[in-house]
Amino acid sequence: MSTVLKVSNLEVDFRANGVLTNSPLRGINFEIESGKTLGIVGETGCGKTLTATAIMGLLPSTATQRGEIEFTDHGHVSPDDLALLRGSEITMIFQNPASAFNPVFTIGAQLTFVAQRRNIARAKIEPLLVSRLQSVGLKDSKRVLGSYPHRFRVQRF
Repeated sequence: MSTVLKVSNLEVDFRANGVLTNSPLRGINFEIESGKTLGIVGETGCGKTLTATAIMGLLPSTATQRGEIEFTDHGHVSPDDLALLRGSEITMIFQNPASAFNPVFTIGAQLTFVAQRRNIARAKIEPLLVSRLQSVGLKDSKRVLGSYPHRFRVQRF
């Protein structure tokens, strides 16, 4: 089996006004092989989400990250390269996926942004989004695309 993700000596520090305030992650090491799943389990506040956020390159500006994160066929990637991999080769489901949409943009605008980042031709984006929403049971997908997240309602079965 080949390794698809290797994390070596991952460390994260937080600073305020240049002063170290917290060092929640120290020496995180693991590998995930192709076709395998890794579950990270621990009590609240132990660093599970922070580890995933660091791997995704989504840490806040107050954080400093050290260590190595390597992806199959990419090796160690720069933040710009990681931004291109997010959504196509690596993704994260946040603890509260209902809050994942920005409330000031329509669902369609946000999904269109993702499609554009994946280099999908502009003329193909809306039909693709409509099709994907319908495939998960959202029949009125044009209404969904024009809705703001706080106005979007899903009927329960």
